Amino acid sequence: MKIIDIPFVKFLNITQSDCLQLFFQKELTNHVGSLHAGVLYTLAETQSGLFLQEQFNHLPNVQALLRAGEIKYKKEAKSEVKAQAFASKEELEKFETTLQKRGKALIKVTIELQSKNEIIASGTFTWFVRLL
Repeated sequence: MKIIDIPFVKFLNITQSDCLQLFFQKELTNHVGSLHAGVLYTLAETQSGLFLQEQFNHLPNVQALLRAGEIKYKKEAKSEVKAQAFASKEELEKFETTLQKRGKALIKVTIELQSKNEIIASGTFTWFVRLL
């Protein structure tokens, strides 16, 4: 299943172009009129999962489960938000080596959320991945 086909992701209207994005919708706002922190967290977590899916799509029969996530909100989001995910080359290589050797591994993915070309949030998501 593709990340953007997950029912909750569809419900929030998260879309994909070169990265995941979320358009501002009044129904997703908080008490101060900006996008709700939970919605932004979901966008970030989903982008980190998409990053894994894209990096390791050559591995058949894997299951990834979120182990932990941490995000720091820096600015309010009152317009479209785009997500980016990163991991170092060393982290990716270590992860794949461990996964092939042990059949399971952890990996940390860094994310940034941007609105109007400004970083509004950043964080890390740790994934537990296993071969089925």
